[in-house]
Amino acid sequence: MKPVELRNEELKKAITGYLAALEALVRQRDEMKLYDVNQHCEEIYGELLNEVLKRRHHKLKLVSANTPEHPNCKGIDLIDEKRRVVVQVTSSATNDKLNHTFHEINDQRQYDGFTLYFMFIAGKMEKLDLRKNRPPRFITCKREHLLYPEDLTGLLQGNTSKSTQTNYESVLNILKYHLGNDDQKTSSEQCLCFVNKIAGLVKAVDHVRCMCEEFLRSGQSMKGMGLTLLHRINHQVCNHIQDSLPAMEPIRHAWVKNLPIYGLLLEIGSIVFEIDCTEKYDIRDLDVHEIKKLTEKLLGKIYTTIRWMCKATDISEEVAFTELSIKANEY
Repeated sequence: MKPVELRNEELKKAITGYLAALEALVRQRDEMKLYDVNQHCEEIYGELLNEVLKRRHHKLKLVSANTPEHPNCKGIDLIDEKRRVVVQVTSSATNDKLNHTFHEINDQRQYDGFTLYFMFIAGKMEKLDLRKNRPPRFITCKREHLLYPEDLTGLLQGNTSKSTQTNYESVLNILKYHLGNDDQKTSSEQCLCFVNKIAGLVKAVDHVRCMCEEFLRSGQSMKGMGLTLLHRINHQVCNHIQDSLPAMEPIRHAWVKNLPIYGLLLEIGSIVFEIDCTEKYDIRDLDVHEIKKLTEKLLGKIYTTIRWMCKATDISEEVAFTELSIKANEY
């Protein structure tokens, strides 16, 4: 394989990794009924599609349709009026979504002669049928206009290996700008800061998880173990939560441009809030199975976040998890 072809494989793999991580994050947030990442994706995919679709639409320049300059653009997120292209950026790859968008556009004749694309940012969900869900007659929307993240690298293929490399590099630069980190030194510091701030909470939550396992395995009465478990949650876990929450905000802010890590930090905050609410429970409300699930979910998200941070910095996972263990043992 020639050097340029090897380089192209590396670039393609990097692009696929970024897109897969973003797709997974969108799915996670959708499951939580949170759509903050979708708004970021409109900007990201607007820039990506300008590059990806330039062979189909020369000098394509998609911009947000959700601005005062484009009133009443129902069903549309991106638009290039000069080249008559519009895009719906959505996490719902369903026939209902196709049908709903077509109905909204059907009432707006300003799209007469436009080409409509769908960018399904959460990947495939069900088989889409344009025969049953027909677009309005005055627009063009065919199978090749229904795009998933996995389709993008194929559309970047140029006439030569060199032109393909140029296309790949342009798209990777866009992804790095939006999903990478500008300052690796600052990111490394924030990674270790996260490890240090979360260590006490990790130890307390892991202790509760072990207690839940012991309780469920032994079949003890709720009266004895239940009171001990509640005391552990109320006076140790919740105390660590109160200490950790103020420290999380600057850490989240530092990772705001790395959407996979930013999303994980938001999820950690949501789970922590759920556990913190158990402080209001009494013994009659205690669901040991649910508490165990929450602790496992929280620990899993914390460990995944540390691994993602290590990938984004020059810190090895071994160093990060050793630091976590040392700090946790101090509590």
